[in-house]
Amino acid sequence: MVTKKGFVTRIAALACIAVFALGMLSGCSAVVEDPVVAQVGDIKVYYSDYYSVYSTYSMYAGYLLGIDTSTAEGKKQYQDWVMNMVVNDAVLEYKVNELNIELNDEDLEKAQQGADEAFESVLNGYKSKIDSSITDENEIREAELKLLLKELEDAKVSLDEYKERILEKQKEQTLKDKLIDQVKAEVSLEDGEAKKWYDEQLEEQTKTYTEKPEEYYTAYSSAIGSEDNVKPLFIPEGYIRVKHIFIKAPESDENKTTEDNSSSVELTADFDAKVAEVEQKLAEGVDFDELIETYGDDPGMQNDPYKEEGYLVHESIKDKYYEGWAEAALELKNVGDVSKAVKTEKGIHFIKLIEKVESRTLSFEEVEEAISAKLLKAKQEEHYSETLAAWVEAAPIKKYMSRVRYVG
Repeated sequence: MVTKKGFVTRIAALACIAVFALGMLSGCSAVVEDPVVAQVGDIKVYYSDYYSVYSTYSMYAGYLLGIDTSTAEGKKQYQDWVMNMVVNDAVLEYKVNELNIELNDEDLEKAQQGADEAFESVLNGYKSKIDSSITDENEIREAELKLLLKELEDAKVSLDEYKERILEKQKEQTLKDKLIDQVKAEVSLEDGEAKKWYDEQLEEQTKTYTEKPEEYYTAYSSAIGSEDNVKPLFIPEGYIRVKHIFIKAPESDENKTTEDNSSSVELTADFDAKVAEVEQKLAEGVDFDELIETYGDDPGMQNDPYKEEGYLVHESIKDKYYEGWAEAALELKNVGDVSKAVKTEKGIHFIKLIEKVESRTLSFEEVEEAISAKLLKAKQEEHYSETLAAWVEAAPIKKYMSRVRYVG
């Protein structure tokens, strides 16, 4: 999970190199006008740079910024926001030059790796244009490369020259990243900050999760989906963990057929046979995880953390699952117990209780590293944002907004 603030910070640094690589290609032709839309000292921001950011992030404008780009006012707001992003990036380049930031051998290796990844990303962009009958990976890559070479030929740019442009763009980004890292390294955590946060959060969470145990589920789900979050410090009573073998039901429409023209009757027969087979193997004592791997139709059971830990279930969050599923899970009494076939709107489930979660408080030692990382990252991001704002305030900036008002 990426927080709104974190996402905007990433954009403020620079849009991905692969996007600019595609932008460079579209701007290679001499017939394409690419005016300067902003300038910071002698650093110029071109229309193609602006448009790459605009088009890439326009779909996030509502979620991140609360801007409705379907209105004239909203579009203008978003245009201004994009201008600020590309200008901030230009200010970074301006400061790199002013402070004489240079790349060492390790930085150059990192830049080359980034350029190679960006080039592969560009090639992948052509995959949707390739005949779906081509399935061999080598043939797919050859087809992608052929399409790229055609566009390069039209733009009168060689493949080597194009790759060099990507590498130069990546070197520029590596220099900016190096400057950003230097700024962030200026701050550190003070003694006791992590423990203070732990004590305050523990008191608040203990009260909240005791009164509203469903809030624990929400907090835990957010924590495992983000590197920036710390697992909840207090586990309330009543939670269990379960795994399930999910067998998806066939389409109910009798006129529905599959790609191989099998009828819904045949699909139903296959479904019933699969359910019976799982029941038989469970009775024989076949390993539950092995059966999930072989028969399960739930993608969540195939990937960590759920593959290892299972799903959290509690009386207070039954409505988060298909009707009847959580109820059946909560009826299991002992760790290792497996339910009979449980029918829901989506199919049949065999549910296994793998843990009765102990109500407890996580010790400070268990979460100290995660808390420290979270707090340090927040301080570093704040310090960088403040530093960048000061640089922007002091920099010689020119914006030509009239040249982007028609964008979108």
